[in-house]
Parts: sequence; structure tokens; C-alpha cells
Amino acid sequence: MASQDVITYKPQKLVFIKDDKRAKLFEDENLNLVMKFLRQGPMTISDLMTAFKKTGEEKSDKSIYRYLHKLIQGKLVAKAGKRITAHDESDLSSETLYMRFANAFILKIALCKEEEGELTSPIFDAMFYILKQLRGNKKGDIKAFRKFFDKIDNERDEYIFELFEKADKETSKKLEELEGKNILFALDYASWYGILLKYNMKEELEKLYSK
Repeated sequence: MASQDVITYKPQKLVFIKDDKRAKLFEDENLNLVMKFLRQGPMTISDLMTAFKKTGEEKSDKSIYRYLHKLIQGKLVAKAGKRITAHDESDLSSETLYMRFANAFILKIALCKEEEGELTSPIFDAMFYILKQLRGNKKGDIKAFRKFFDKIDNERDEYIFELFEKADKETSKKLEELEGKNILFALDYASWYGILLKYNMKEELEKLYSK
């Protein structure tokens, strides 16, 4: 009995997860296990049943289909193609293959949003007052502060993609072993290095806070 995998899907390299509904999928232990198994490559429902069994957990095909349905709806998993099996010359069967929608996912909280034409952000506002204290309670322009740090946040997203895209095999493997929030921490701190090389933060804060 011979089989051949026909792959028709190419996964994205890196995806930011910014909405709560998709982020909550990472809190489900069974869904996380499916995502972990699929790091090995495209798998069928039968393959996933075997993978669960090796962990000491028996899962029915219906349960695994339900997990996959949730992950596909959340764009964390995609149908990758088909596994064609030849039982004999006249008897062929096929199974759907599934794979990760992307090689890596980052859980990213939106720090700023626009309301009625103005940027709002409780996080940036809190930062504004913390730094205001550190700068001797000088007056400052909170709107300009939000705009500047929203710009930096967006630039850091771009830098994170760049860091991931240019990572060598060893680095990529280390990053892909992480998931969700953990991969964000690793790339987040590294991205600040690029931002600090680009901006003189002392000078930028002088512009945002006046006497």
C-alpha cells in the first residue's frame, strides 16, 4: 500500500493575532496540542489521532475534526491538500491534510485605536503620566505622545517581521518553538534595539514634555 501527499497550501511565515477571539484559542490545551503536532508538517485526522494517543490521550475522529474546525475558523490551521493512498491498482482513497496557517503566531495587543478621528490609548496615557513624573512633572502634549508611541509601535511590528524574515535556520527554529505571547516577548525586546538605534529617545521626550 503506497501513499503520496499532494500539498497545495503554502503557509505564511508570521502572523500577528490582534483580536481576543482568536487569541483565546491558544488557551485551549487540546487546540494547542494540535498546533504543536502540526509543527512536524501536514497531517491527516488519523495522524493526529495517533499523535494524541502517544501523549496518553485517546481522541475520536469527531473530536479532532471539531478542534480543526475551530482552528480553521480562527485562521490558525488550513487545509493543506490530500494524501492519496493506493490500496491496489483500482482502489484509491484520499484523506485531507491539515497544516498550520503560518509557521509562527504572535499574540499582539492593540495599544492604540482611533475614535472620532482621535487616537485613544489607556496604555499610552498611563505611560505619559509615568514619564511625566520621571521628568519632574513637566507639562506635556498627550496627543503628540500618543501619536509618537503609536508610530513606534507600528514600526516595531515591521521590525519584528524583518527580524523573523531574516532569521537563520537556528534562530527560526528557536522562535518557532515558542508560541503566542512567548514569541512576542522574544521579538519584542529585540525590536526595541532597532528602535533605540533609530531614535534618540531623550531628544524625543524633550519635544513631548515642556517646562
